[in-house]
Formats: sequence, C-alpha cells, structure tokens
Amino acid sequence: MNLDSEFSFRSIGARLRWSFFFLIVMFGCQVQAADIRKADVIAVYFTADWCQPCKPFTALLADVGNRFDGEPVLGIVFDYTNRSTREDAEMHASALALQPLWQHNSDQLGMLYLLDARTKKVLASITPDRDFDAVVNKVTAALENAGS
Repeated sequence: MNLDSEFSFRSIGARLRWSFFFLIVMFGCQVQAADIRKADVIAVYFTADWCQPCKPFTALLADVGNRFDGEPVLGIVFDYTNRSTREDAEMHASALALQPLWQHNSDQLGMLYLLDARTKKVLASITPDRDFDAVVNKVTAALENAGS
C-alpha cells in the first residue's frame, strides 16, 4: 500500500488525505504493525454516510489532513453506515487494540479521537462542531504530548 495515496471517502463524497495516510477501514485497507509504529498519534474518526453533522466535519478533516501532511499521524475511519461496515470496523478496532475506544464511543457519530499511538490513551476528543483552528490546535497538542 502506498502510504501517500489518497483514498476516496465515497459514501460522503469527500477526498481525504491525512498526514502519513488516512486509512479508510470500510474499503478493506489493512493497517500493518509497521504503520502503527511509524505513528505518534492515531486519529480515529467515527462516521456514517447518513450522518448529517459528519459531512462538513469530514471535509474539514481533509483540510486538517493537508495541514499535517508528513506528520506522524495515522488516521482511521470507522464507518457505521450499515451493519456490514460497522461489523468490519469493529473487527478492525479489535485487531488494532482499539476495542476500549470502540466500546467507549458507543455510537457517537462525528467524533474524532486523538490517541497516543503507543499507549492508546485518549489525548483529545473532538466533536464535529469544532472549526479548523480548534482541530489543528488539538492535533498539534496531541503530537506534542504523545509519548509523554
């Protein structure tokens, strides 16, 4: 997998590119252990194509991704659009040791969590009502605090 590829977030119609890469779990992209080791921060986004607040937030995240291009951030999208995508996302959450976050989120769509990649500790949670600067500030702080 080319780590600089753009993946189409087809269900929402936005183009996403994030830092290292933005992984779209619902389309079967696989995260390798080496990918996680390269990241300092894991950004986990819970969304669905029918989630109205998610649509503008997804577009905003594409812009945030451009701002942090080349930074050690691994982006993961968990798609709740239907039963199949939700089950696939839950399987990936378990495989990536993100099950506690999956259970904590309990179907709160539009949430973006920034995790320390090594400890999986939540460094920040971001709601879809945040603007560009607020999200950039949270990601910057997460990068500064990761590993401490």
